[in-house]
Amino acid sequence: PEGHALAEFFTNHRNILMAQNFHTSGGFTYRPPGTSSEKTMHAKDVAVYDLVMGKKYLEIIGLEVPEAWQKPDSLSKFKAELKKANKNQYAADRGWEMPDGWISSYNEERDRRYGYGMVIDWMYQQYGSFSTTTELWDPVKNIEGFPKFEGSDARTKRSRELLKYQDENYDGKYFIQWKSFKHPDLGDGEVGGWIPKYSGSGNAFPGKPLLDVCEKHWQFELFRATLLPEVVITDAEAKVLYSSNNASKATAVKDGDQINIKKGKSKGKYKIVEINVTIENQGKLATHVARGANLSGNRQDAVWIIGDPSKITFLQGSAFQKIGVLEGQMKIPGYKASASARTGGQGFGGGNMPPGYPQQRMRQQSSQGSASPPQTGPKRTVKWLVAVEDNTPLKVVVTSQKGGTKVKDLSIK
Repeated sequence: PEGHALAEFFTNHRNILMAQNFHTSGGFTYRPPGTSSEKTMHAKDVAVYDLVMGKKYLEIIGLEVPEAWQKPDSLSKFKAELKKANKNQYAADRGWEMPDGWISSYNEERDRRYGYGMVIDWMYQQYGSFSTTTELWDPVKNIEGFPKFEGSDARTKRSRELLKYQDENYDGKYFIQWKSFKHPDLGDGEVGGWIPKYSGSGNAFPGKPLLDVCEKHWQFELFRATLLPEVVITDAEAKVLYSSNNASKATAVKDGDQINIKKGKSKGKYKIVEINVTIENQGKLATHVARGANLSGNRQDAVWIIGDPSKITFLQGSAFQKIGVLEGQMKIPGYKASASARTGGQGFGGGNMPPGYPQQRMRQQSSQGSASPPQTGPKRTVKWLVAVEDNTPLKVVVTSQKGGTKVKDLSIK
């Protein structure tokens, strides 16, 4: 039931760009992929995951940030050093080893998948969400003075130390003393041990350990929220180019080499209006992950002109126009779009593009079919030429699957 509910929720909420899964113990965060190697990811998304989110995560929980994340302009140097050191190919390709606190769930050293049915891969690869899994509690990081054990018996030593800690700080109430028990079918045995809610499952102890975990991780989730895109209409102008108080319908009739214009029935008051709209993504990240608009069920951002369809005629530009994927205000550290990505206007095609992956080009078509120069970055300008009957009200609507929807009334001047 839980898996079904999760799948159904994501299917019905295609606006999700960030997803977090909280697990119990370990004191680190997984990011995709785990069912395939990093070569299946776009380089831009890797940079967002690691040099933006990962860097902030390590700073908040108090772990060392890789030098490459602190100096993204020197990535070529770090890549060369890793190649000379004969480190794993994935680290050399991106320019850093994954730190202990923020890790790829793919086993890079053994070059094999972590497992099957990984929800963060599904959320990222199928739905286009920046998804992560955080293993919340680590007594070494969240209990002051708790020793770190190594070796084959580290697990046993850790359990004994936790038992001692709860004896001293919680009067031993989270560990039930073992006692004999006779099972009607299985015979003699014992019952007792850790209350499963706590050390048996790896959850943080109540009080300061739990507060320490919560205090750090709410800060990270709030930081991620500040990265989200927000698409707005920054300017919308409708200018009258021509008006008539008694416009008539006309038809052109060809008679040999001669064309005659035949005046028809009066259509009343009409205006020819030029509409110019500027759209901007004021959020830090783009309105999709790098390949997000190409995923099944996802779409490009778009802008509409809405009014009474019986009183509006589109002379140039259709009722709605696709405007691609709006980039965010943040410059992504460590990522440089390739030439194909820059000319495409969408951010697609740059970085580690798998062989044969379809490249996307965005063109705004005029009524004559000619293409205007592609627009890149967080802004788009869109133009229409429409014939409007009487004083028909018009609205402009911008809609972004993950960047929101805004509506603005058009004042015709």
